[in-house]
Amino acid sequence: MERTSRACRAVIKGLVVAFACSALAASAANGSGVDAASCGKLLPPASGAYFGALTDFPNEDEVQTYLINRFERLAGRKLVWAYFAQHWYVSLDFPRETVLAVWRNGQIPFIRFNPQSAPPQTYPEQTYTLQRIIDGRFDTQLRKWADAARGTNIPLLMEFGTELNDTWGPWNATWNGAGQTDGYGDPNYPDGAERFGTPSATSLISSVKKGRRM
Repeated sequence: MERTSRACRAVIKGLVVAFACSALAASAANGSGVDAASCGKLLPPASGAYFGALTDFPNEDEVQTYLINRFERLAGRKLVWAYFAQHWYVSLDFPRETVLAVWRNGQIPFIRFNPQSAPPQTYPEQTYTLQRIIDGRFDTQLRKWADAARGTNIPLLMEFGTELNDTWGPWNATWNGAGQTDGYGDPNYPDGAERFGTPSATSLISSVKKGRRM
């Protein structure tokens, strides 16, 4: 299989990555920091389901906490996590102030990490292509992002390339070799799906959780 970068393999997987804590409820209520030693995998609740939402922000990356609070009042319950987007065409810097705002408001920040050059685009990506990410072209920025995330000591959820079954995002298989099998990886599998699901490396995730650099 083609060489894949350590930094990219942790985000390209498209999985939700969680860093959560046993003392989450108390910490979220008062906006205090979380002991990194207590952080780990976000486990299923003992009963029911976690309640979270992408509330009605003017844009998905413009978080306004009063809108989160209004949503909670309308829903009649508290959100465990609040969803917002980070579009790479805006910035690849860690959205520290947004993360802090959500956390201090009492929710786990859930970041939609979207590698695209423009808002919704139904054409192939030229800059933040899956192949360029796989080849390590953005490793420096991704490592800085991870270092900054770890530095907040806040539990996070992250999703890479949301709604990949739709064509509005350039990370979907349509633009990455959906009908091919001989351009990337295993010839028995479609290239588009393989590029998006490049084998996950836990090195970046572990670096954030354990407080060590790659």
